[in-house]
Amino acid sequence: MKVLSLPSNLKKLYGHWEILQKVEKQFQRKDWLRCITHCNELIESIENDFFGYYYRGLCNVKLKLLKEAKLDLELSRKNLQIGRFPRLMSEYEQDVELRIANIFRLERNYVSALAKLNELLEKRPKYVNGYKEKAGIYTDMNDLKSALDSVNQGLKHNPDDMELHEFRKFLIYDLTTNKKE
Repeated sequence: MKVLSLPSNLKKLYGHWEILQKVEKQFQRKDWLRCITHCNELIESIENDFFGYYYRGLCNVKLKLLKEAKLDLELSRKNLQIGRFPRLMSEYEQDVELRIANIFRLERNYVSALAKLNELLEKRPKYVNGYKEKAGIYTDMNDLKSALDSVNQGLKHNPDDMELHEFRKFLIYDLTTNKKE
C-alpha cells in the first residue's frame, strides 16, 4: 500500500500543531523562556495565531513583564475576533479578558481592572472567575464590603461554587472580627 503525501498546507498545519504541543508542555513545566521561543515560532509561522500570542502573554506575566504581556494578550484577543470559529473560542475570549484585568490588578490599576471585569461580567454574567477576581481586587483595596458584594453576585449565578463559599466565609469573618479603630 502506497502512502499518499500530505498537501503542503496540511504539512504546515501539522508542523504548527507540533510546535503548539511543545508550547503547552513547556508552559506546564514552567519553562517560560523556552516556551516564549516556541511561541515566536508559532507567530512567525502564522502571523495571526491566537495561541502564540496567548501563551507568550501568559509567560510574560510569569516573568513580570506586564507591559509585554498585556500587548500579547490584546493581540491574542484581536486574533480571536478574526478567527473563523468564534463560538469554539469563547472560553478563551473570557479568559483573555480576565487575564488582562489581572495585569491591571498587578499594576495596581484597580480602576481599569474593575472596568474590564464589569465589561466582561456584563457580557457573561455566569463567569465565576470574573467575580473571584473582582472580589480579590476589592480585597486588595481593603474594601471588604464590596468584595463580599462581588462574591454574593457570583454565588447568585454559581450557587455551588465552593471557592466562592469559602471566600464569603473569610470575608464575613474578617468583617465581623476586625473592627476599625
